[in-house]
Amino acid sequence: MAERLSKHRKREKYIFEIRYKANPKIADDRGDITAIIWKKFEKILPEWQLENAGIIFSDKLENSKVRAEIGIHRTAFVMEDPSSRDFFIDNAISFFAEVYDYLGSDWKTTIKRIGFRSIFVYVHPRVKSYTDIINFIKDKFLKTIPVMSKNPQLKDLKITIVHEFGRWEVGPFKKGELWAKTMYNDPDKGTPDAGIAIDIDTADIEVKINQKSDLNECFKKISLISTGIEEQIIKFLEIMNG
Repeated sequence: MAERLSKHRKREKYIFEIRYKANPKIADDRGDITAIIWKKFEKILPEWQLENAGIIFSDKLENSKVRAEIGIHRTAFVMEDPSSRDFFIDNAISFFAEVYDYLGSDWKTTIKRIGFRSIFVYVHPRVKSYTDIINFIKDKFLKTIPVMSKNPQLKDLKITIVHEFGRWEVGPFKKGELWAKTMYNDPDKGTPDAGIAIDIDTADIEVKINQKSDLNECFKKISLISTGIEEQIIKFLEIMNG
């Protein structure tokens, strides 16, 4: 199903992130961190800069598609429009494995959250215009609510669901809108005029990481949960039925 889903995704962004209690060691050791970690990822992250007491690695300084951050409160790995989700996950796990070798002893007691966020723009095979997409989402999620079925024409709409593993959001997408500019470094490239925006944030809270394999297993678990949520949303919105 993953390959079938990719045909309908027009934009993708993935983020793996670890949040932890403030670690001043990172601010003090930025030179060592750069020398040790960046050298191993220079091929995909050739640029680096110091920022806000942390380090940013990226494929280019402006409009980057690949980005990694090691900061005093969080470490994150980000890709926009990768060749596949697996390509992102493999590179993210490799990056965090190297960071773990340097910071893992601190993470054993300081991790607050491990998260995986997926941000998509999908096109629907039958519902094409922005106005029609608003009405389609309204009918799918809110048709049974009387005030929603009788109200004037909606200008915008966002459905947010919060659950035990995080939250997900679904809404209409329009090229040039603020949401796209916030989410993507190059918001117009390859972006449809209208579509369905899906934002899935899945996390493990206060997880215990005692060794590197625990970190890998946690990433795999939450990525599988995220993929399952995406597949259910796509099925509910009938995107695969066209």
